[in-house]
Amino acid sequence: MLRIFVTTVTLTALVTPALADYWVVQDDPTTHKCSIVDQKPGKGQTELYSFKTQQEAQAYIQKITMCGGGSD
Repeated sequence: MLRIFVTTVTLTALVTPALADYWVVQDDPTTHKCSIVDQKPGKGQTELYSFKTQQEAQAYIQKITMCGGGSD
């Protein structure tokens, strides 16, 4: 039973980012500049989180301190 649970969690963790339509990336950690991109982040960008909608991604940026927002 535990093995099934661990397998399910692992597969979910691997598949979920692949289903994302928008990613929040941090372009420059010194200025806390973040942006929303619609393609998998490339070199030089730090992926923070992935979302299905642009509205969810925008709300995330405004909330977290790593992007100059509120609190984590």
